[in-house]
Amino acid sequence: MSLDLQVGLEQDTELSQMILDDSPTPEDYATQGLMRQDVEKMLAELEQKEREILSMRFGLFDGTEWTLRAIGKKLNLSSERVRQERKSSHDSSEEKKAFSSEGLSC
Repeated sequence: MSLDLQVGLEQDTELSQMILDDSPTPEDYATQGLMRQDVEKMLAELEQKEREILSMRFGLFDGTEWTLRAIGKKLNLSSERVRQERKSSHDSSEEKKAFSSEGLSC
């Protein structure tokens, strides 16, 4: 069967036009690479523990998103402490963005 095969009631559509291609485009790969670089820069500004928590929580190591409880168990912290560390790193990141957008540096 050819992808050029005419299909439809009036035989006015090629089969290839009806096949959805969800594969990533070169632009998708480029965007993903740039986003990864941005995330790595932001993570580099954090303390080691904050970096580990965020990486585990959002699946940056292996694609698996860890629960607060699982992260706490792995790092010998309470779930509440993990939540506080995550919030602290988020607040710090927001503060740095505010300063950098105003032309100031932290």
